[in-house]
Amino acid sequence: MKYVMQTQFKENYGAHDWDGTGECPQYWKFKGGETYIVDVSMAQAQSKCFMEQCEDAVSSADDYQEEYVLDAQLIDDCDFELSNHIESWETPTYLQHVGENEFVGYKINDNTKMGYMKKEIVKQQRSWKIIDGVESDHKCVYEMVTGHQVLHADLKDWFAKYTECEVA
Repeated sequence: MKYVMQTQFKENYGAHDWDGTGECPQYWKFKGGETYIVDVSMAQAQSKCFMEQCEDAVSSADDYQEEYVLDAQLIDDCDFELSNHIESWETPTYLQHVGENEFVGYKINDNTKMGYMKKEIVKQQRSWKIIDGVESDHKCVYEMVTGHQVLHADLKDWFAKYTECEVA
Protein backbone atom coordinates (compact mmCIF):
# COMPACT_ATOMS: atom_id res chain seq x y z
CA MET A 1 0.00 0.00 0.00
CA LYS A 2 0.99 3.64 -0.44
CA TYR A 3 0.47 6.45 2.01
CA VAL A 4 0.41 9.66 -0.04
CA MET A 5 0.74 12.97 1.78
CA GLN A 6 0.35 16.39 0.18
CA THR A 7 1.92 19.24 2.15
CA GLN A 8 1.73 23.03 2.20
CA PHE A 9 4.89 25.08 2.73
CA LYS A 10 4.76 28.63 4.08
CA GLU A 11 7.58 31.12 4.61
CA ASN A 12 7.43 34.00 7.08
CA TYR A 13 8.80 36.99 5.17
CA GLY A 14 8.48 39.02 8.37
CA ALA A 15 11.30 36.98 9.92
CA HIS A 16 13.87 37.89 7.23
CA ASP A 17 14.88 41.21 8.82
CA TRP A 18 13.96 40.24 12.38
CA ASP A 19 16.80 40.70 14.88
CA GLY A 20 15.51 37.95 17.17
CA THR A 21 14.29 40.24 19.93
CA GLY A 22 10.67 40.63 20.86
CA GLU A 23 7.90 38.95 18.93
CA CYS A 24 8.68 37.84 15.39
CA PRO A 25 6.78 39.87 12.75
CA GLN A 26 4.18 37.77 10.93
CA TYR A 27 4.00 38.01 7.13
CA TRP A 28 3.38 34.48 5.87
CA LYS A 29 3.43 33.60 2.18
CA PHE A 30 2.33 30.27 0.75
CA LYS A 31 5.17 28.70 -1.26
CA GLY A 32 3.77 25.46 -2.64
CA GLY A 33 4.34 22.06 -1.12
CA GLU A 34 5.51 18.51 -1.67
CA THR A 35 4.05 15.11 -2.39
CA TYR A 36 5.42 12.41 -0.09
CA ILE A 37 4.90 8.71 -0.78
CA VAL A 38 5.51 5.96 1.79
CA ASP A 39 5.26 2.23 1.08
CA VAL A 40 3.36 0.75 3.99
CA SER A 41 2.49 -2.76 5.11
CA MET A 42 -1.03 -3.79 6.06
CA ALA A 43 -0.12 -3.60 9.76
CA GLN A 44 1.31 -0.10 9.34
CA ALA A 45 -1.76 0.98 7.37
CA GLN A 46 -3.94 -0.02 10.32
CA SER A 47 -1.80 1.85 12.84
CA LYS A 48 -2.88 5.41 13.63
CA CYS A 49 0.42 5.83 15.47
CA PHE A 50 2.40 4.93 12.32
CA MET A 51 0.41 7.36 10.17
CA GLU A 52 1.13 10.10 12.71
CA GLN A 53 4.86 9.22 12.55
CA CYS A 54 4.73 9.64 8.76
CA GLU A 55 3.02 13.02 9.04
CA ASP A 56 5.41 14.16 11.79
CA ALA A 57 8.37 13.22 9.57
CA VAL A 58 7.29 15.70 6.87
CA SER A 59 5.96 18.47 9.12
CA SER A 60 8.03 21.27 10.63
CA ALA A 61 7.50 24.75 12.01
CA ASP A 62 9.46 27.64 13.45
CA ASP A 63 9.38 31.45 13.27
CA TYR A 64 10.71 31.34 9.68
CA GLN A 65 8.85 28.51 7.93
CA GLU A 66 6.14 25.91 8.29
CA GLU A 67 5.29 22.73 6.39
CA TYR A 68 2.22 20.70 7.26
CA VAL A 69 0.08 17.94 5.76
CA LEU A 70 -2.96 19.19 3.84
CA ASP A 71 -4.20 15.82 2.67
CA ALA A 72 -3.24 12.19 3.19
CA GLN A 73 -4.58 9.10 1.45
CA LEU A 74 -3.97 5.41 1.90
CA ILE A 75 -4.06 3.75 -1.53
CA ASP A 76 -3.84 0.10 -2.49
CA ASP A 77 -0.87 -0.66 -4.77
CA CYS A 78 -3.16 -1.91 -7.55
CA ASP A 79 -5.04 1.42 -7.53
CA PHE A 80 -2.01 3.69 -7.26
CA GLU A 81 -1.23 5.92 -10.26
CA LEU A 82 1.50 8.48 -9.62
CA SER A 83 -0.01 10.85 -12.19
CA ASN A 84 -3.12 11.15 -9.99
CA HIS A 85 -1.01 12.84 -7.30
CA ILE A 86 1.54 15.02 -9.09
CA GLU A 87 1.71 17.16 -12.19
CA SER A 88 3.95 16.09 -15.08
CA TRP A 89 6.69 18.54 -14.08
CA GLU A 90 6.75 17.53 -10.40
CA THR A 91 8.86 14.95 -8.65
CA PRO A 92 7.56 13.13 -5.57
CA THR A 93 9.58 12.57 -2.43
CA TYR A 94 9.68 8.98 -1.22
CA LEU A 95 10.00 8.01 2.42
CA GLN A 96 11.15 4.65 3.68
CA HIS A 97 10.42 3.70 7.29
CA VAL A 98 13.60 2.26 8.81
CA GLY A 99 12.85 2.31 12.55
CA GLU A 100 10.85 3.87 15.35
CA ASN A 101 10.30 7.53 14.29
CA GLU A 102 13.08 7.07 11.71
CA PHE A 103 12.76 7.45 7.96
CA VAL A 104 14.99 7.82 4.93
CA GLY A 105 13.82 10.34 2.38
CA TYR A 106 14.89 10.33 -1.24
CA LYS A 107 14.07 12.23 -4.39
CA ILE A 108 15.27 11.58 -7.94
CA ASN A 109 15.05 14.51 -10.35
CA ASP A 110 15.13 13.42 -13.99
CA ASN A 111 16.86 16.19 -15.94
CA THR A 112 16.12 14.74 -19.40
CA LYS A 113 12.54 16.05 -19.63
CA MET A 114 11.77 19.63 -18.68
CA GLY A 115 15.12 19.71 -16.87
CA TYR A 116 16.39 22.85 -15.21
CA MET A 117 19.97 21.73 -14.55
CA LYS A 118 22.88 21.76 -16.98
CA LYS A 119 22.36 19.40 -19.90
CA GLU A 120 25.32 17.23 -18.86
CA ILE A 121 23.35 16.12 -15.78
CA VAL A 122 20.99 13.20 -16.44
CA LYS A 123 19.65 12.78 -12.89
CA GLN A 124 20.03 14.27 -9.45
CA GLN A 125 19.56 11.85 -6.57
CA ARG A 126 19.10 13.31 -3.09
CA SER A 127 18.71 11.38 0.15
CA TRP A 128 18.58 12.18 3.86
CA LYS A 129 17.63 10.73 7.23
CA ILE A 130 14.68 11.91 9.29
CA ILE A 131 14.80 10.97 12.97
CA ASP A 132 12.07 12.33 15.24
CA GLY A 133 11.23 14.91 12.55
CA VAL A 134 14.82 16.21 12.27
CA GLU A 135 16.64 15.88 8.93
CA SER A 136 20.33 14.94 8.78
CA ASP A 137 22.95 13.21 6.61
CA HIS A 138 21.96 14.92 3.36
CA LYS A 139 23.58 13.42 0.28
CA CYS A 140 23.37 14.50 -3.34
CA VAL A 141 24.70 12.49 -6.29
CA TYR A 142 24.48 13.42 -9.96
CA GLU A 143 24.37 10.94 -12.83
CA MET A 144 26.20 12.52 -15.74
CA VAL A 145 25.87 11.94 -19.50
CA THR A 146 29.24 10.15 -19.35
CA GLY A 147 27.78 7.61 -16.90
CA HIS A 148 29.81 8.98 -13.97
CA GLN A 149 28.20 9.23 -10.54
CA VAL A 150 29.40 12.55 -9.09
CA LEU A 151 28.93 13.79 -5.54
CA HIS A 152 27.66 17.34 -5.21
CA ALA A 153 30.99 18.45 -3.69
CA ASP A 154 32.82 17.11 -6.78
CA LEU A 155 30.53 18.57 -9.43
CA LYS A 156 32.67 21.64 -10.14
CA ASP A 157 35.73 19.42 -10.68
CA TRP A 158 33.77 17.15 -13.05
CA PHE A 159 32.76 20.15 -15.18
CA ALA A 160 36.36 21.38 -15.20
CA LYS A 161 37.55 17.98 -16.47
CA TYR A 162 34.71 17.23 -18.91
CA THR A 163 33.86 20.37 -20.86
CA GLU A 164 30.66 20.65 -22.86
CA CYS A 165 32.66 20.00 -26.06
CA GLU A 166 33.93 16.64 -24.76
CA VAL A 167 30.54 15.31 -23.63
CA ALA A 168 28.41 16.60 -26.50
